[in-house]
Amino acid sequence: NLGTGGNTFTWTVTKNGCPNASNVTITNDLPTTSAIVLPLPADRELCTNTAIIQGNNPTVGTGKWTASSAATFVDDTNPSTTVNNLAPGANVITWTITKGTCPVSSASMTLTNNQVLAQAGPDQHICDNFATLAAIDPTSVPPSQGVGSWTRTIGSGVIVSSLSKSSTV
Repeated sequence: NLGTGGNTFTWTVTKNGCPNASNVTITNDLPTTSAIVLPLPADRELCTNTAIIQGNNPTVGTGKWTASSAATFVDDTNPSTTVNNLAPGANVITWTITKGTCPVSSASMTLTNNQVLAQAGPDQHICDNFATLAAIDPTSVPPSQGVGSWTRTIGSGVIVSSLSKSSTV
C-alpha cells in the first residue's frame, strides 16, 4: 500500500563488511477519489437553471467540472463553484480528478432543471364587463412545462375556468 506522493526505498548490498546502497523513489500519482460534497443528496430537482455545487478538494491531482449539457461553470477547476445555464430536464454534472497518466476518478450528479415559464398574455384595455384571459399553454413550451391555473390577485372578477389557459372573467 504505497502512500500518495514520493516513497523512497533503499537497496543495500554488503560483501565482506563493505556496503553499497542505492535509492529508488516511487511516486504514487493516483488521484484523490472524486466525491460530490454539495448538494446532498447529489441528485436534485431544481426550479432554476443555476446551482451551487461542490466536489471534494483533491490532495493529489487536479479536478475539473463538466456537464452533459451546454451548462457553464463560474470556475470549472474550483471544487466549489456555481453551475449556470442548466438545460431544461436532466443535466449530468461530473467532477473528475486527474493526475498524470493514472486512471481518472469521477463522481457525477444529476441536476434536473424544472424551471417553468408562465406567460399570462398581453395586458388588455376593454369596454365591457367580460374579458378572455389568454395565457400561453404551458404544455406547448418544450419540454412540457406543467399545469397552469388562474387566480385573481387584485380587483374583482370571477374566473370561469381557473385551469383553462383561455378563461372568461
